[in-house]
Amino acid sequence: MVNMDELKNNRNVIGIVILVVFIILLISSIYLFIGDNTSQISDSERHGVEYELIESEVLDGKYTLKANTKNISDIESYTWTIQDYDSMPSDNFVIQNAESTKQSDNIHRVGYSKNDSTVSFRGSEYFILSNVDEYEYIDVELIVDTEDGNSISYTDEVNLSDSNTIQTPNCDEHTYSSGDGSIDNPYAVTDEFDLQCVRANTDSHYEQTSDIDAFDTVSWYGGQGFTPIKDFKGVYNGNNHTIDNIYVNKTYSNSNVGVFESNRGEIHNVDIKDMDIKGADETGFIGLNRGEVHNVNTSGYIGFDIDAFDSLGDVSYDSSGKGGIVGDNRGEISKSYSEATIVGDSIGGLVGTNRGELYQSFFTGTLDVKGSNSGGVVGINNGGDISESYSKSDISSSDGVRIGGLVGFNTNGGDISKSYVIGDISGDDRIGGIVGDNSESSIHETYYNGTVIGDRHVGGVVGQDGGDITDSYWNSDNDIIESGEDISLDIINDEFRRSIGLSTDDMKGDSAVDNMSDSSFTSRGFDWDDTWSTVDSDYPILQWQEE
Repeated sequence: MVNMDELKNNRNVIGIVILVVFIILLISSIYLFIGDNTSQISDSERHGVEYELIESEVLDGKYTLKANTKNISDIESYTWTIQDYDSMPSDNFVIQNAESTKQSDNIHRVGYSKNDSTVSFRGSEYFILSNVDEYEYIDVELIVDTEDGNSISYTDEVNLSDSNTIQTPNCDEHTYSSGDGSIDNPYAVTDEFDLQCVRANTDSHYEQTSDIDAFDTVSWYGGQGFTPIKDFKGVYNGNNHTIDNIYVNKTYSNSNVGVFESNRGEIHNVDIKDMDIKGADETGFIGLNRGEVHNVNTSGYIGFDIDAFDSLGDVSYDSSGKGGIVGDNRGEISKSYSEATIVGDSIGGLVGTNRGELYQSFFTGTLDVKGSNSGGVVGINNGGDISESYSKSDISSSDGVRIGGLVGFNTNGGDISKSYVIGDISGDDRIGGIVGDNSESSIHETYYNGTVIGDRHVGGVVGQDGGDITDSYWNSDNDIIESGEDISLDIINDEFRRSIGLSTDDMKGDSAVDNMSDSSFTSRGFDWDDTWSTVDSDYPILQWQEE
């Protein structure tokens, strides 16, 4: 006979077993489901690794990426990699911000690379993209290595166009209001968009038909401003119009920074007012000139972003070769002037480094010398010719070497003639009224009026001479101070310096004709027929100044 109580108990046990099995299967399924989905979550998501595009307070105008690592505290290093780097032009480059590590020796060249398909840097949580103006998107990979040996990667497409909140030119679709770009029918440049798009057709010819206020360029391309026009080969005729308030911020570019990065054509008859151009080496309204520049006049600022460098801590920088008109001249400059403020090392009022010709031009602005090899017209005259030019500017550099009223360093067969300087000059070593250091080069038909102060090798015309000097004069009524002592009386008619000290009265008015003539140290004196003119009760001027 069946025991009903026992049967009921067996059924209960079986039910419990079935329930347990069901629960086990359910838990297993859930575990497998979670496991499968967990495997699909990336390491970067699990650890909270990503980066974002930020506005850098330290380096204004650059595209700055900042790593976010929410769940990692034992970070050993950050490695940033740009993909498809070979698709960029060779003059584009990337730098890593030393804001955290402060380990850079030369910040504007950190991470410079040209030909690799990818470029990687190992360093801080900040990463800066520079000179990527033309790219709307760029792929960047971030790898975070931890102290326990783990490596977490994150790759994303950076949308650079999102950082541009102001309208900028689309030069691929830009059209000009008139002209076809030929020499007989040049394109008409009427605004800053027309000017920017010159870079799209650098073999064509252009004619500016109105004044341009380029104030909005300060907000272009994430704050990098106007993109320099590279390798211009045409003719740009400004028609004596102005370009006001143009802004270029390429502090970390290697060289040749300006509205025109490089020129092989002709640029003439344009007035650049209140420009603000920041660059590293060879910076000016034109970075590198191999063509012709005529009647180009500038005011404003040429220099570099000092605050950006200083904020990075103990890092060095290269800021050489800046000029109010051209950074590096290998062509011809004439009838041009600048009243700009120039900041840097190896700077000149008109040209940073001159290897070409410069004539009938002048400077009346301000030089803020941060090093050596600087002069009122040219910083370094490296085999170039300078004639019929002048500077009316005081120059001071407490530790500067080779500081001159006209040229800092005249070398390699450089020739300076028919020029003058009015202004006070001071520095440390090789300080001269016309040239700081004249090395295997020539100076003739020049004069200087002002005070010269330095610790060593100080002179009214040159500080140190290893070349040829003729027909050159300085005002002996002014102080020539060397190591705290006035040596002006000691160097009058000094054969070593081969220049003549004259009194103020001897250099003014008609007296200048009588005194700036043949002497034991001169060849024939000033050319009063074709070059110089006297001024009643004042110093001589160049005849072209009367035109």
